[in-house]
Amino acid sequence: MAAFAEPSEGEPVLGIIGGAGVGAAARLYIDVSSLVRSATGGLPRIALWNLPLTDAIEQAFTAASPAAQTRALVEGLIAEAFDRLGEAGATVIAMPCNSLQRSAAPRPRRSGVASPSST
Repeated sequence: MAAFAEPSEGEPVLGIIGGAGVGAAARLYIDVSSLVRSATGGLPRIALWNLPLTDAIEQAFTAASPAAQTRALVEGLIAEAFDRLGEAGATVIAMPCNSLQRSAAPRPRRSGVASPSST
């Protein structure tokens, strides 16, 4: 009979915010899982929250400076993502989307959750 390890209570949870580039979030998920499996023989705890962004919103952030209303909308979505991932137990949150980093930058200080720079 195989022995299964129970996850420890203090085990870190990676929160990933996806949505602008779902491929980037998927790649981060795959890469982190692969690295952790190589190092530990197991998989990490990961929570994913996807932002429901339209192409128009993404283009507003990649083309130039978005309108204040668009910025406010995205900041609200990012705040919700931090809240939801925090509720899921995330101890660190990554958002592999360079175009939205300026909207996410103030969030970790407000939420108390660590957030590395974009990957």
